[in-house]
Amino acid sequence: MSGSTGPINVGDDGGMNKLVVGGLAIVAAGLLAFMMFGSSFTGGDDKPGPDTAAASGASGASGEAADANVIYNRAVFSTNVDGAKVYLDGVEKCTAPCGPKVPVGDGQMHEIKLQKDGYIPVTVNWGPASVTEDPPPMPDMQPLR
Repeated sequence: MSGSTGPINVGDDGGMNKLVVGGLAIVAAGLLAFMMFGSSFTGGDDKPGPDTAAASGASGASGEAADANVIYNRAVFSTNVDGAKVYLDGVEKCTAPCGPKVPVGDGQMHEIKLQKDGYIPVTVNWGPASVTEDPPPMPDMQPLR
């Protein structure tokens, strides 16, 4: 037969399998990075609001906004009551369990308060010295009587 070109290798896809596997690996690495460092990409707190000035409670000597290079501890605060609001220095930040940004090394004690209607609010003061420092234990919230 004169029009035949020879055997065709049906199973030979060249580097296509490697390309697909490589692409999937890149997507998986991106998702993992987003899950680990997502707050860095999305801006942080669960609720919008002025993070730096409100969290530090201070402004510069000349009245300028707090330093944009402040580092934060993102320790998770939780409680025995579902739906308790977490306040940092009097500003609502999120619903427990959550990790509000607490300024590190600013020499100030920051008030962390958990509050929910029908329960006695609990408060602790904390001035983290590092980003990895664990927060003080939060007392259990007790129902109002």
